Amino acid sequence: MKILLIYIFTSGVIKGSWSEECLFELKSGTLESQIGVDEYGLSTYQFTLDRGENVYIYDRYNSSIKKFSKSGKFITELQIPRNFEIWGMITLSQYLYVVYKVDKAGKDIYSLRRYSSSLEKEKILSEDTVEIGKCSDLMVYFY
Repeated sequence: MKILLIYIFTSGVIKGSWSEECLFELKSGTLESQIGVDEYGLSTYQFTLDRGENVYIYDRYNSSIKKFSKSGKFITELQIPRNFEIWGMITLSQYLYVVYKVDKAGKDIYSLRRYSSSLEKEKILSEDTVEIGKCSDLMVYFY
């Protein structure tokens, strides 16, 4: 079983310096409190922190977003459809914002969705349909 270490990187006082702090470690797997790892040792590359220092992690292998406390205690999970791919997520105020991409009928559909901090209430804020391989303006605005 692999162990995933969740680090936060912060800029130092001296220009160009960075410090890192290990927030917590998670075991790999398919349980709610674990992060899946595929045959290449990959699973997630996206996470964000809210102002309470809770950590939201995109678990690509298990098709979910998982919320953990700053000490690593599992809080809740949002299952996402397997055909959805997360292209970005960020927390602002008490909300989690997520940009999804899904391929439907030969087109790429990007959507910006907002979730409550409990990950229960969802609101679609914007959607954009583009030709496959093209980037949506929604991606430019989000980043």
